[in-house]
Amino acid sequence: MKNLRNLCLGIAMVTTSAAGLQAETKLPNMAVELVTLHTDNYSEMLVFYRDVLKFEVAFEQGEFANFVSTPTNLGLVSRSGMLETLGDSGFDGTRTGSGVGLGFYFDTDAQVDEAYAEIVDRGARVVSEPTKMPWGEYIGFFSDPDGNVHEFVSMEKH
Repeated sequence: MKNLRNLCLGIAMVTTSAAGLQAETKLPNMAVELVTLHTDNYSEMLVFYRDVLKFEVAFEQGEFANFVSTPTNLGLVSRSGMLETLGDSGFDGTRTGSGVGLGFYFDTDAQVDEAYAEIVDRGARVVSEPTKMPWGEYIGFFSDPDGNVHEFVSMEKH
């Protein structure tokens, strides 16, 4: 995992250099505050995040929902709503495959196993049962109704 993170950092540095940007141009206090999933399947996705993963809905209007999540908020919006709001043709096609992966961290492997079993019982699709990865993390992968692959992760020391 460390090598993957270093590779991503290296790609980001090369991309920034290639664009002619300098580190000094970074906007102050930048942090990811919200991750919004764009979907063609709003109703089923809402049920999954609300009833399977048990996120509390903080706000919902039309086909947009914001869920209570700390420190990063999670949003859900229909792609048709984004198309209507923005008029951007990037929301006017069919998306295939996993568009985003969310990682949920736990303190212990046992907590991962327990949480994973609970969401599978509630209808989450199994992608890969929790297992110890070569880089040391204990991860179970599952997907939402749109096929986005997410993970429950523990880095419990043994």
